[in-house]
Amino acid sequence: MNLTEILMFAGFNIFVVLMLFLDLKVIGKENHVVKFKEAFLWSIVWILIAISFYFLIRHHGEWIHGIKNKADIQLKIDKYNHPIQIDGLSYEDALEVYKKNLSLEYITGYLIEKTLSVDNLFVMIMIFFAFGVQKKVL
Repeated sequence: MNLTEILMFAGFNIFVVLMLFLDLKVIGKENHVVKFKEAFLWSIVWILIAISFYFLIRHHGEWIHGIKNKADIQLKIDKYNHPIQIDGLSYEDALEVYKKNLSLEYITGYLIEKTLSVDNLFVMIMIFFAFGVQKKVL
């Protein structure tokens, strides 16, 4: 791992911790029953942040690994087993293929995780319903 990767992932982790702090300690500080509209709006906000990260990767994916030339791209393809070929491509074309692959991998993982979280939500709703848990504000 090079310094650029360390800085990118450290920055990403700091961003996640900051968003968790903001969500849990600033925004969601008061106890209340969350209405559908509020839940929907916050879901849209978090989805838009995730989609913004997709566009960051799609247009500036080389920042993640500190790529500066075609050899760097090939090194990362080999290291992380990306399923792409850049033989015979110029640096710009190879970079475009690499960024498309990175963004596709990200959005695929995000959609899978989002699907699994919605599935877990239905399971929790069924459990709450089965045990007769009532809405209650403390």
